[in-house]
Amino acid sequence: MAASRMISGSFKPFVLAQAVSLRPRMNSNLLQNSIGNLFCWTHCVTNLTDQIDTELFELVKLMRKSIMTIDDEYLNALQGEKGFKIIGEYINQLETMFSIEKPDVFSSTSWVNIKYYELDFGWGNPQRVAPFGEVGSEFNNNVVFIETKCGKGIEAWITLDENRMLVLEKDAEFLKFATPNPEISSL
Repeated sequence: MAASRMISGSFKPFVLAQAVSLRPRMNSNLLQNSIGNLFCWTHCVTNLTDQIDTELFELVKLMRKSIMTIDDEYLNALQGEKGFKIIGEYINQLETMFSIEKPDVFSSTSWVNIKYYELDFGWGNPQRVAPFGEVGSEFNNNVVFIETKCGKGIEAWITLDENRMLVLEKDAEFLKFATPNPEISSL
């Protein structure tokens, strides 16, 4: 958000979207035994009218509150006619938010506790786990959190457009907590 603000030179609203796994949030044995991704997006919004920075702890609080709304009761309410109304209201909220001013949208997902480093498809455990592939503009402003192989840290795989990334890599606050582009060891 700070990199985006430096580039635009203004306070714009920010939307942080988080992918939320539905499996642990629904009381259904069927879901626990099915395969494939089963998630929905939740979001929080900052700086709609404020001309001040949102502190990280405030952003975390907003996102936790948003994630907590995705529970069995909410997911059951999405079924049938009532669900159509709920989704319609959600779309209207987004339309209103985007009509005020086009916000910067960021997304994140957590692969922590998935235990990727314990997977073995017959040729041993992986030496390195990371999102891969060519990143197009549709995946800009995205963060994927992955636990380190030793399990004592978190990696954040961040995709931004080139201008934002250049600003982020020089941000003193960010560098207090991060090591951009660390060496990849073969060990």
